Amino acid sequence: MKEKLKPIGFMFLIAAFFGGATTALHLTSQPTVQRNRRLLEQRAYLEVFGMLDPERRTGAAEIAETVERQLNFEETVRDPETGEEIALIKAFSDPEQKELKGYAIRFAGMGVWGPVEGLLAVTPDLEHTMGLVIIAQAETPGLGGRIADPVFTEPFFDGLLVARPEEGDRFIIIGGMAPDHQESRRRHVEAITGATQTSLAMGRMINQRLRAFHRAMAARE
Repeated sequence: MKEKLKPIGFMFLIAAFFGGATTALHLTSQPTVQRNRRLLEQRAYLEVFGMLDPERRTGAAEIAETVERQLNFEETVRDPETGEEIALIKAFSDPEQKELKGYAIRFAGMGVWGPVEGLLAVTPDLEHTMGLVIIAQAETPGLGGRIADPVFTEPFFDGLLVARPEEGDRFIIIGGMAPDHQESRRRHVEAITGATQTSLAMGRMINQRLRAFHRAMAARE
């Protein structure tokens, strides 16, 4: 009987050893994981406002200092239609926070394969975009996953029109033929080739967020 139990005991010891090692590795790596996650988030905040110099590598300390001195996360606004609280990320052109650079809001929704999360920044008058950054997505690499690439995000850094449109119209038009109407053309973004459904999903979630944001900011005034 003892001989039969030896292999079981050995397997138990092996499992306990590797289980303990895995747990220890997980626990000891958590601070590093949290720091990296925080850094990526802070980079996204600055990137969406065009506050990172693409020509040079910006260190973590400088990023954290810029976020601390030139961004403000204290204000929320309420959408009067849904009652939702929308957190405002306010960026300033100066460390004294006297000159407002723009607002950023978070948006989220379902893509084709999973949740998509991002940041959208607009000018202080709420009329033009300043940038768009995808924080998380699970779309197909090389297809829908390109929503995080410049091929999709670049137009948002070029100042798309997002002033309140006519009743029933869209803030942003993603995909389809370029509209004939001049104002609509200024709202148009090309869909990603081969990822029509992901592009349409992005259009839905961004438009939904912009509608709520404009309502909340109008109520704020």
